Amino acid sequence: AKANATKDNSLSWIWDNIVNYTWKKSVHSITATGVFSAQKYQYDRLYGASKDLSFNSLWYNLNGGAIESLSSNFSQWTMMSYVGRINYGLMDRYLLTASLRYDGSSRFRSDDRWGFFPSASLGWNIAREEFFQPATRIMNTLKLRASYGSLGNQNTTALYPTYTVMGTGTSDKWLMNGVKPNIAWAPALVSYDLTWEKIRTWNVGIDIGLFNNRLTGSFDYFIR
Repeated sequence: AKANATKDNSLSWIWDNIVNYTWKKSVHSITATGVFSAQKYQYDRLYGASKDLSFNSLWYNLNGGAIESLSSNFSQWTMMSYVGRINYGLMDRYLLTASLRYDGSSRFRSDDRWGFFPSASLGWNIAREEFFQPATRIMNTLKLRASYGSLGNQNTTALYPTYTVMGTGTSDKWLMNGVKPNIAWAPALVSYDLTWEKIRTWNVGIDIGLFNNRLTGSFDYFIR
């Protein structure tokens, strides 16, 4: 008889801390948000197989036979982020939003581990202007928008893509002295300068609302 045993353990956690601040005076309004985030994922696996077991030992003693194979692996990755955002409004007509994001990932080497990703947007609520008031009976919302933003992507095909690892295994093509020999092969080429993939988006848009916002619509044009 033959028996296999596998033990898998995984650990995943995320910790977020968010702080908000709001200030308004006269024609000015400010809202600020700060975020700190940390997350970690860890996985380990242990595998074993025995052969030449008696039937009873399958239930009482898995160590009673010859060990056929043993293997284990371990992997983990972590990420830390600092995010700040501020919204500023002047007379509810002119709007500014700016955000800064600073992310660090264990997938990259220390010199390329952190990425800086800014974003900003401007808005003009034309429907709040004095010259537009006669038209508000029909069109009560008319807002122009423009924005630029960048984000980072850390999803690589391997958890440690900047390190060369020599592959090892057991040959399944020939025998040496009646047993399968252990083999190894040269690692593939890697880039030591690998870092965050940066995604940038430019956008312009317009929002409209007609008949006391009973009919609304938006139009956006963006390049990503």
